Amino acid sequence: MSIRTARIIFLLSLLLLAFVVLDFLTLRSKSDKEEANRNTNFAQLLQGNVLTATVQNYHYKFHLKEAVLGAVLPGTTNESYINGATAEVVNKASFHCGDSGSDYFFTDTGSFYMISCQEAASMQVIISKSGYQTKTVSISHYQGEIPTVYLSKYVPPPPETIKDITLPAVFHEAGSQTTDLKKISDTTKVEGLILDTKKATLKFKEPVNLSSKEVKEKFKKLDEYVRLGTTAIVDLNSSSLPELNKKASVTMKGLPWIATPRVLVNGKEDKSIVSNIKYAKGTLTFDVTHFSVFKAAPSVSVTEPSNNFEVHDKQITLKGVVSDPTASVSAKLNNRNLGKIKVSTVSGQFETKLDLVEGLNYIVVNALSLNGATASATISGTLVLVKSNFYFYSLLGLLALLAIGAAGFSCYKMRKNRIVTVPPEPLKQ
Repeated sequence: MSIRTARIIFLLSLLLLAFVVLDFLTLRSKSDKEEANRNTNFAQLLQGNVLTATVQNYHYKFHLKEAVLGAVLPGTTNESYINGATAEVVNKASFHCGDSGSDYFFTDTGSFYMISCQEAASMQVIISKSGYQTKTVSISHYQGEIPTVYLSKYVPPPPETIKDITLPAVFHEAGSQTTDLKKISDTTKVEGLILDTKKATLKFKEPVNLSSKEVKEKFKKLDEYVRLGTTAIVDLNSSSLPELNKKASVTMKGLPWIATPRVLVNGKEDKSIVSNIKYAKGTLTFDVTHFSVFKAAPSVSVTEPSNNFEVHDKQITLKGVVSDPTASVSAKLNNRNLGKIKVSTVSGQFETKLDLVEGLNYIVVNALSLNGATASATISGTLVLVKSNFYFYSLLGLLALLAIGAAGFSCYKMRKNRIVTVPPEPLKQ
């Protein structure tokens, strides 16, 4: 062999050696990267730490495939596998993986999932994947056969509607006529909606739209917007629930009135809003064009004395009647508070004694029902005292008698003075 040939062989040997070294370094780098990725995947387990590679572990393997509507998809190709899932061991206390009992390997190999631990037992594992229903399974350590776990796709429930709402208890007590929301056929056009409590009933005469999310949420706490739990009060917040601001028939139940109450709209009577008022046996009904705060209000009247009275006695009896016998009645005389007056709980009648002042007197009677509604009646009259005139007329009478007596005595004297005694004439001879 020539020197030239030997040199060529030597150079080729060096080149081959360099190629082998380079290939070795490339493979080592790739192995290090795969080990790092594996350790990263293992750490995905909640509260999981990567065990040292020198520890001998048991492997808990499982395939993860998709099930649709409870039926397993056919085929066993990789296309049916679910990748990217996570797993959490539930019964960690049963294992002693690592020093803390919570160190696990967890990895997704692409064709199966694997959890590694130093012990062989049955693992309870929660498997989750975005878009799928979470599932809890029991997995034994690998003994030659890998089980398959099926996840069903998560199907969100249909959006909640007014038909799924349960109204507050006050609207569905025993005997309630409240509309069953579950039986509504068209939530955009609910005909004849009824809201009923023990104290009041609303029957809507126009269709109402209950399809919006806002209405659905407010119906969950409807008693905050529609207050029907107080005797003689109906309060519907039409600004918060404009969908219910419709024509309706209102019924108030259990009223103590002995006569037809007045109906107040925000404290005043308004016949443009309230009509067709009827009352019988404690039940008041009326129609409204829209909603606000409605109250049944009492009426009060004074039956004695009559207005513009004129009396000569300082003390009089004030009598009257209030349509709500449970109302509180009080009186004022010339703006002076006379206090409360007892009311008959059967007839609503009341009476009290008043001490008038000489001249003009103003009397005001006020009634206040338990629901806060009020009523009042006002009369006036004059007290004419005759006692002072009696003395005056008596004095005049006495003077008249004195004058008459004096006149009589004078006449008597004058008549007596006119009678003169004439001596008899002498007899003629």
